Amino acid sequence: MRTLRTVVSALALLVLVSLASTAHAQATRTFVSGVGNDADPCSRTAPCRTWSGALIKTFINGEINALDPGGFGTLNITKSIMVDGNATHGSTLASGTNGFIVNIAAGNANDPHRSVRLRNLSINGTGPSGTVGTRTGIDGIRFLSGTSLFVENVLINDFSGDGIDIAGPVGEANFMQVVLDNVQIRNVNGSGVKATHANAAGQITASLNNVRIHATAVGVDATTRTRFGIRDSVFTHNTTGIRANGGDNIMNIDDVFVSYATTALQSFNGSTLRVGDSVITQNATGINLNGGTILTLNGNTVTGNTVDGAFNGVPVPKT
Repeated sequence: MRTLRTVVSALALLVLVSLASTAHAQATRTFVSGVGNDADPCSRTAPCRTWSGALIKTFINGEINALDPGGFGTLNITKSIMVDGNATHGSTLASGTNGFIVNIAAGNANDPHRSVRLRNLSINGTGPSGTVGTRTGIDGIRFLSGTSLFVENVLINDFSGDGIDIAGPVGEANFMQVVLDNVQIRNVNGSGVKATHANAAGQITASLNNVRIHATAVGVDATTRTRFGIRDSVFTHNTTGIRANGGDNIMNIDDVFVSYATTALQSFNGSTLRVGDSVITQNATGINLNGGTILTLNGNTVTGNTVDGAFNGVPVPKT
């Protein structure tokens, strides 16, 4: 009997030790460094080497912080988290792949908010594969599933696909919220920001403030079931500056500068753009209507384009 009690006690102790070890395997705040090691606990004094190494050791809704300006790899995010490059502007080099993928499945009671925050990052799609200088990265950020994505003080450049691709899947029957603040996107072959939702019950709502998009095929491309608010932003040297295509897209645009595009503003197939206090100049075509609507809210300057084009109807006064 005494032997049995001893065995049971030993087993209980092993379980407790195991649980304690598991509990301490994750932290609310973890750290990465260019001289770190993913075998370390990702603490301030023993940081990890990559974002992915730190992610598995960070609690849901925790933070990963960069200690220095190293390159920390790409990241597939499957839980609520903040990734912060801090003042070092932590770097991700995406060679032949995506920089950050946000794909948080619904139904996890421990992660009801499904929210990701990306701050102070440089995301670069020029990798070592292929000819030197080739844009081998696919998308800078792909938002596939989740409730909200915040991108703040981030630079995205040199991707073969899109800078930020917001692609709500058929199974995501809710609103996907995106907030971009102080973001620069440049030199991508696709769109700077592209948004489409595949579920008839879903919708993408995006707020862009102080965003600079340069040298893309389309600066902002609203494709399906989107609501965009764009203010205090600049679009230069894009083939198309801002485009909406489809009856369930509405874009509210305020204090925006669009220049050096083949087409500055474009609305297709029932989409609506509302534009105020913006400058559309030195484009091949300023305003292009192709079955859509572009309304002026007063204060706009459309001049110096090869073809200026015209807004629909009379100016709508601000109240």
